[in-house]
Amino acid sequence: IYRRDPELFARACGIAEEQIGAVRQAGDTAELAATLFATGLLRYNPFVSEETVRAKEPETLAAVEQAVPYFEEAVRLAAGHERGRYLKQLTEARNTLAALRGEPSGPELLAGAREAFDLIDPVRDPLSLIFLLRILVRFGEVMLPDDLDELLPVSLAAVRDRDGLRQAAALFGDALTLTQ
Repeated sequence: IYRRDPELFARACGIAEEQIGAVRQAGDTAELAATLFATGLLRYNPFVSEETVRAKEPETLAAVEQAVPYFEEAVRLAAGHERGRYLKQLTEARNTLAALRGEPSGPELLAGAREAFDLIDPVRDPLSLIFLLRILVRFGEVMLPDDLDELLPVSLAAVRDRDGLRQAAALFGDALTLTQ
């Protein structure tokens, strides 16, 4: 059974901040962007789920508000595929914030999804591609192909071999959900 440990979480956040400081001093922009992204995920992932967003839990709102600046800075510093990954997460976080606040997220969500879609390498990150396609289809920006094989940029077998069965199953489930 998973139980939150506030002291452990606080220590992890402190270590992440120390790492950010060290990488800033070293001047490695790509590493700083990756560290900021990871720190944003550290703050975001433990608190955000469909249930906590639906319930509009204050703890979830605070976690997302804390994560967004890390994602924003990571996006500003990154380029190419990594920028697309970070932008996809920022878009997701901003959409979650809007849902938690009871606000619409249309134009900002669509703009972020468009840019991230153009940057994501679909073979390296087909799950992000499917996530972004879901948004673009919702806004009528793209049409889906009739066949699932045409939708996926890489075979499920290749994903399974490269990333494991869990990732392949997640991709298959997300792709099926998208096509329905």
